[in-house]
Amino acid sequence: MKKLIFTLMMSLYFSISQSQIIQDYPFKTYLDNDNNLYITGNEQIGNSKDIFITKYPINDPLSYEWKTQIPNIYGDDRGFDLIVDDHGKVFVTGYSYNFNSSSNEIIIISLNSDGTQNWIRYLDFSYDDKGFGIDISKDENGTVEDVFITGYVTNALTGKDFFVKKFNKFGDSLWQSVYTYPGDQVATDILLDAGYAYVVGYTYAENETTSDMVIQSYDKLYGNLHDNHTNVINGSSEKPTGFCIPFPSGDPISKSRSAVTCLTDEIVNNNVRTSYLTVYFNPDLNNDLNPKWSRQTNVDNEFKENVPTAITSDLAGNIYVTGYMYNPLAGVYGSAGYDFATVKYSGETGNYLWNTNPLFINYNDTSSSGVDDKATSIKVNNKNHVLIAGTSQGSPNGYSIAIIEQQQRIPIQKYKKAFIPNFLDDGRSVNFNKWASLELTSDGTPILIAMGWNENESHWAAVKYDQSGNVEYTINNEPMNKMYDSDIMDLKNEINIYNTKSFKPVRNLK
Repeated sequence: MKKLIFTLMMSLYFSISQSQIIQDYPFKTYLDNDNNLYITGNEQIGNSKDIFITKYPINDPLSYEWKTQIPNIYGDDRGFDLIVDDHGKVFVTGYSYNFNSSSNEIIIISLNSDGTQNWIRYLDFSYDDKGFGIDISKDENGTVEDVFITGYVTNALTGKDFFVKKFNKFGDSLWQSVYTYPGDQVATDILLDAGYAYVVGYTYAENETTSDMVIQSYDKLYGNLHDNHTNVINGSSEKPTGFCIPFPSGDPISKSRSAVTCLTDEIVNNNVRTSYLTVYFNPDLNNDLNPKWSRQTNVDNEFKENVPTAITSDLAGNIYVTGYMYNPLAGVYGSAGYDFATVKYSGETGNYLWNTNPLFINYNDTSSSGVDDKATSIKVNNKNHVLIAGTSQGSPNGYSIAIIEQQQRIPIQKYKKAFIPNFLDDGRSVNFNKWASLELTSDGTPILIAMGWNENESHWAAVKYDQSGNVEYTINNEPMNKMYDSDIMDLKNEINIYNTKSFKPVRNLK
């Protein structure tokens, strides 16, 4: 899920990464440096869906500390991305329906550490506009200095355009950039280093039916566009599904190395086959971003999909991409199916670093026939363990996590676990889309966030594991009386209801 942005000293030890398929799941989470969990998205309030932001404290994770709702009776809104500074100030971007223009407008929300409103800004360009990614610059004390958002705005003549905007911590506009080019250009996320803002997305050139991945860089101070690289593969479509910066630059002049993974397709014998496409960018002698290497990885089957969903890196700058591929060797109990499929590349050369490529993980041992397991999130912790989570029909029909130890070129499975949240226990699971995300706590142990949704409803739950894979707690899943007396929990729930914060936002001019 959301990247963690550290101070300069911390950025020497941790990479920045971000899962990219923004519109494929209804919630976004963020784990701060104190292991407090934040979540945003939308929920049905009356006849419309409104943005909410909730904080679950580490010292009492089964009960939220505060919940803030952003009411809008005129239409559906949604929080797409959030980030938190070291002192608990929360920043969210997404979209809000504007009754006057009958279209979506970009919204940026700033909350104080107690969940009360700090400021809200609306950006209305009269057509469909959405904010997809948000990031912040922080000072040496971890306090927010500036807020950067990206997404798209719609031009009646040219279509969707890349949009990047910078605010100061008080919500004042400092600069904005609209990259206008014939055809649709959709920016999906943004990451920062000391001197630059990096934006990834995709473009449909005018009169073209295929898309290409785009990476741009802007200087943070003035918003000047420095790099605008389009990765063109003739005859195929690419859309970014993951973005990371293995080594964030601490120099405001030098640019960072970065990596993007994309879903790409190609025509094989008149059939479309998709692949993992990963491109690694390195600044050249002129400080311009250029591809250092590019790799396509797939299982050689022209009728099956190979879908990358997430990317991350380790302390050495090596790149990990996960997703799912069709595994013809997994049919121990019957027909084969899709399995978690993970690849490790050298950051320097792009060479494969595991002797098993890709690394397949399946959960079919509970099924009499081959079923599908689809990885959707990946992290590498401070022990160099690789953590992979996703959905599985063989867990059964829930969510799964696997922990992989690395011994040189040999990945060894430490454990794998299944998670069945309560919202799947009533027989509705067949009607839900599913997605899983991972957050890592400060000791390297995972929190798995499970999401399920359809056109009418959406749910989420979370489970925290310890070093051995034992469950420490769940949120919105198991009965609370496992840890608390029921009377105490009733009282806590009443308090939470009265502490729920709701406010009417003030509209601001762009």
